[in-house]
Amino acid sequence: MDDYPYFGMDRTSTIRPHITPSDVLEIWSAEFDMAYEEGGMFLLTMHPQIIGHRSRIAMLEELIQYIRSKPGVWFATHEEVARAAAELLSAGIDPADAANQLGHSAEMFLRVYSEWIDGYAKNKDKSRFDIGSLTGHRPGKKELI
Repeated sequence: MDDYPYFGMDRTSTIRPHITPSDVLEIWSAEFDMAYEEGGMFLLTMHPQIIGHRSRIAMLEELIQYIRSKPGVWFATHEEVARAAAELLSAGIDPADAANQLGHSAEMFLRVYSEWIDGYAKNKDKSRFDIGSLTGHRPGKKELI
């Protein structure tokens, strides 16, 4: 999820209608609910110049309160998720299982966290980090991790 598509528009234009913060709260809450039910990740990208208006901050606070009301939710930065991924892999967890634990497909997991995985796997068998071996897709040499 990203705040820009909902709030980053010219309100005088007829190309994209204005969406109220309460409408966005409903959408983002529904997205979170589905991610939560699936045991997946709800990722929200925000830009200070977009989200940083009073009504939008109030909406964001309400969303955070709602998300915090659910048991087992972890608020983390991208770096914290990447470190958790790398720690799972360095502990010998299968990449597909690590991806599942962090709410990703194996392919997305390896693409998103490839630099972190690479750092932890320098002296290990990198063949287990081959995206194709997990997804059946055989990427070109440039795509191998």
